[in-house]
Amino acid sequence: MQHKKPLYFLTHEGRPELFSGYGIPILDEVSPLMGMLMVDVPEDRFEDHFKKIYRLFGEFMVGPATAKGEMGMFSEMWIEDPYSQKLLKENISDPVAQDIGGLLRRSLDAGFLPNPKFKVRWSKEYRVWLSELFTDHPLLNPAYYKIQ
Repeated sequence: MQHKKPLYFLTHEGRPELFSGYGIPILDEVSPLMGMLMVDVPEDRFEDHFKKIYRLFGEFMVGPATAKGEMGMFSEMWIEDPYSQKLLKENISDPVAQDIGGLLRRSLDAGFLPNPKFKVRWSKEYRVWLSELFTDHPLLNPAYYKIQ
């Protein structure tokens, strides 16, 4: 039987009630997370952004990720910066996120991982979470993940 992995939220510095995504650990460490990364792309670049992700990773899923209806992308999030990891918090009250957290755990138990992979970090300068497509990490080989 799988143990219950915590659901971590990417909270905002000084505003722990705000978050820009959430996920559960894939391995026994905090990063990488499998979960929903909020989609915050200017409307005029939305189509180009998604086309680029599709070209690199293939099919992916986007859908409502919060009780307020904000959109998120099912993805793998690599948060390697220690300062950013300190902003990962549990126990945020959002019923949609909690429900999706259960789906994430079942997906992980079944060995299903999302295609898109992002490096994610908190920007002290802009006070937002920044993400970039993560195509060069040596551990991106699916054989690396030993999900049991």
